[in-house]
Amino acid sequence: MDLTDAEARGFIDNAVPGPIPTPQEQAKLLAQLPPADPDAPITVVTSLRMPLELKQRVEAAAAADGMSTSTFMRHALEKVLAGRDRTNLVNVDDVIRALRSLPHAA
Repeated sequence: MDLTDAEARGFIDNAVPGPIPTPQEQAKLLAQLPPADPDAPITVVTSLRMPLELKQRVEAAAAADGMSTSTFMRHALEKVLAGRDRTNLVNVDDVIRALRSLPHAA
């Protein structure tokens, strides 16, 4: 929704709350929702303060990867935390063997 500052102020100034549904109406609305997935993770909303330049870099990286900024940040945090998990470590000898098996650059 693209609004000018004046249009946005007018929209907010003229906004009125809708009627509050009765408990029976609330129950009817809730009954219309699909059943919750018991295995779905619980998600929470949090705020994060960062310099504007960093926010712009994150947004650009997310757009380049074709995902939302929120998804990009979630993936980045998961990667960092996975790197801290000592159970994700690999054997150095396995890494050396894997590197030696790569073709040499010309």
